[in-house]
Amino acid sequence: MIPVDVIEKFIYPYLVDYVVFDRSFTGGWTCLHMLVMCAPSDEQGQAKKSMNLCLKYTPELAGILNSFGATPLHLACFYLAPTLSNWSIYSRLVRSFPLALSIKDTEDRTPKQTFMLRN
Repeated sequence: MIPVDVIEKFIYPYLVDYVVFDRSFTGGWTCLHMLVMCAPSDEQGQAKKSMNLCLKYTPELAGILNSFGATPLHLACFYLAPTLSNWSIYSRLVRSFPLALSIKDTEDRTPKQTFMLRN
């Protein structure tokens, strides 16, 4: 479980009203899903630091599917530009949940197929 002080300092600032942990209430959307979506507009890089903390304390978040059948890796492949600085996020997500590479979302796409749509 992520310590409360880590949530307050690194995760909560990137979520609108609450930190999403209860996937039954949110349709599977976790704080990690939300942080991946916030990262592209975060010029200071705090969202990426928060993602790393989520994966450090609760790597199982990388394996949770949201209401669209997408893992955080699917979202990273769609939202995060293919840069060297983002490579660490991609690889950390894969190391935390390797099966994500083969999971298809509700549009029948794997993370790799989602990544290829960007380009």
